[in-house]
Amino acid sequence: MLRLRSMGDAQNRVSFDDAIKGKIDMPENIMDIVLLKTDGIPTYHFAHCVDDHLMRTTPIVR
Repeated sequence: MLRLRSMGDAQNRVSFDDAIKGKIDMPENIMDIVLLKTDGIPTYHFAHCVDDHLMRTTPIVR
C-alpha cells in the first residue's frame, strides 16, 4: 500500500495569495490518503493520473 502521509496539524493554518480570490486561509492538511491499494491498483482519485502517464498524455484539461 502506498500512502500520502500528512504531518499536518488541524490547529495550524496555511495562508497564500490567490490571483483571483485574494488571500486564502485554511487549516493544514491532516488527511492520510491511500494512493495504491495492496493489490497494486491505484485508487479512483489517483487512477486518472496513472492512466494519463501510461498513455503518455501531456496536455490535460478536466
